[in-house]
Amino acid sequence: MSIQEEIDVQVRLMDDKGKSYANPKAWNDPVSKGDIFVVTHADAANNNIHAEGDYFIAQFDGVCGSNYYPAWGSDNSKWRHAWSALSDFRLLFETGSSSGSIYGNSLNQIGVRAYYTPIDENGIAVPLSAEVLRRTTLTLLDYTNDGPLPGGWSVSTVQNGFHSLPESQQFRALERFSSYTQQINTYYISCGTDEPRRSLTIGSKITLPGGGVVFNSQSSFHNPVFLRALTPIFYVSANTNLDREDTASTSDWDQDNYYFTIKESGYYVFRADITRGVAGPQNWSIISRNKRPSWHYIWQLGAAGTAQISPLNVNIRYNQRSNAVCLTRLYGKNYNSGYDNWYYQTRFVIYDQYGNNGLFSAVRNEADWGNTILVIEGDHTSKG
Repeated sequence: MSIQEEIDVQVRLMDDKGKSYANPKAWNDPVSKGDIFVVTHADAANNNIHAEGDYFIAQFDGVCGSNYYPAWGSDNSKWRHAWSALSDFRLLFETGSSSGSIYGNSLNQIGVRAYYTPIDENGIAVPLSAEVLRRTTLTLLDYTNDGPLPGGWSVSTVQNGFHSLPESQQFRALERFSSYTQQINTYYISCGTDEPRRSLTIGSKITLPGGGVVFNSQSSFHNPVFLRALTPIFYVSANTNLDREDTASTSDWDQDNYYFTIKESGYYVFRADITRGVAGPQNWSIISRNKRPSWHYIWQLGAAGTAQISPLNVNIRYNQRSNAVCLTRLYGKNYNSGYDNWYYQTRFVIYDQYGNNGLFSAVRNEADWGNTILVIEGDHTSKG
């Protein structure tokens, strides 16, 4: 490119400055009505009422001078925020469907994706900076009345651990519904156990930078989603299993492991919280008869492993089965512990992958001097 050609390009750029979002003007540039200006980092740092990367459309001819940009959330007679409308505004679940279901247990979540395309008064898509997105308020609503969601329904921007979907729902990759830039926000919804309203049609609204509000219930959109809250499962003895195995035995010691699982096919122990006791290589109970002890252990849910048990100087195995709470009875055949008889009140809560849960107690069986372990539903003494 010749020097003259480079000069011609620069002149064209100067002539085009302020006519597009790719080449906006900045503060102290000359102003013509309709010009596009952008808030620079320096502008935003100087005054927190402006968002870096926000665009304004000039409503006057002249110089910037004392014709200051309006604060976030408002317009004035000299400037209007460029983002003033939406050309698309829809909700879909992360399954790609407009209907979905979760367990109404306060934990199970499903993601709702809000798709929207910001445009200016001429219908041109407006790029949104990270700071503009951070300040933008998008709210999920009861679609039937544009009011807040019922009190038992919760919305979070954070995905928790119970993000599995029941009824064979499948996740789908993000989709886009327009040929130009489209923003996508994801919100995670859950329903409380005690919420009486078990189904909900969900809409949304966006508060624009200039203070206007757009509802997706407006006639040009009408894109809600419908969500049902399934009756939660409460785990008790009837819908769980306790399996015992002869894990290891020598002339000096004997080990039995127990595995506590969920009966229903397709459901499994996803998390277990052990409370009011100890877990791992520390035993939660000991009972001695004729000075030969039975120790009782409960293990954190996780990978299979081994642990050194110091009284007998042996390695024992645990957690050989996945998605099961593992408990151990270890018996010292020839070890003299002296008379000892103590226990912690050991409780644990199991959760399936959907957040359905139940409280149980780890109990040594007093009827056989701790030779076996029981698991009893609810809050029960650890002596049984």
